[in-house]
This record gives sequence, structure tokens and C-alpha cells, in this order.
Amino acid sequence: MWWGLRHPRRLTVLAIAAEAQNAVFHVPWVARAVQRRRPRTAAGYALVAAGSVARLRAASAEPLR
Repeated sequence: MWWGLRHPRRLTVLAIAAEAQNAVFHVPWVARAVQRRRPRTAAGYALVAAGSVARLRAASAEPLR
């Protein structure tokens, strides 16, 4: 099973840092895909970034371990 789909997932400081990096890293790729008129690629990168942001928001509601 993919690590991001486990439920519930207890996030550590390192996992939160990795999610933040993942969210920030994919934003330029979305912009580049939009510039090159590749909507499916842009949508895929946007979904990855949105998933990371959602996991970060969920992590903010639980205490760190």
C-alpha cells in the first residue's frame, strides 16, 4: 500500500517536512505544464500538490510524535 494512503497516518516532523517540500516542489511543474499546454500533466501535478497540502492540513490537527 502506498505510504500516503494509510489511514490514520501519524505524521512526524520529518514527514511534515517531506510533505511541505513535495507541495512546494510541484507548483513550478504545474506552471510549466500549463505553459506547454499539457492539461493532463498539469492536472496530475496539481493533484499531487493538493494531496500534500491536504496531508499537511490534517497533520496540523494532531500532535507531533
